[in-house]
Amino acid sequence: MSDGETRYQSDSQLWNTKRVEDSRLYIEKLNFFFKKIEKKYNLQVVIAAHPRSNPKLKKDFELGKRKSFYGKSYELTKNAKFVMSWGSTALSYAVLLKKPVLFIFSSSQQKKNISGNKFANFFANILKCNRVDIDESFRSKIDSPYPVDLKLYKKYKKNFIVNKLNKQNYKIFIENLR
Repeated sequence: MSDGETRYQSDSQLWNTKRVEDSRLYIEKLNFFFKKIEKKYNLQVVIAAHPRSNPKLKKDFELGKRKSFYGKSYELTKNAKFVMSWGSTALSYAVLLKKPVLFIFSSSQQKKNISGNKFANFFANILKCNRVDIDESFRSKIDSPYPVDLKLYKKYKKNFIVNKLNKQNYKIFIENLR
């Protein structure tokens, strides 16, 4: 299993397995895709740094020297026209802030990441968001993010973000562990 950011250790280490992606090739594909996005929308892609990345890093040199922000996912989402994700838990920010989401993946690099693909497909389907294979975008047009369906976002918020008991998540976890 992998978490989508191939440069940092994933949960795979817990199972003593290796990543399924070739980090170098995946990063290369992401850079090419980001360039196409920047050109199509006349905007600058910025990176919400992975929690295991270097918090002092201001530019991600491997990702085309794009600006990188550590611990700023909410602020970046708030100011974004849309969010690109492969299934991050930061998806909740996009829903709360009613931002369109474009789920991206690389079929060649993530085909063995079965759980990650199921996770992304599940949430893309629930939210009726577009899921784009960055491998295919090399040969075809880049699909745009679908408009936000406010009813689906509200349902997602109710079912996956806000609990019905009006309790903080950590209190619910503690109660269920007892």
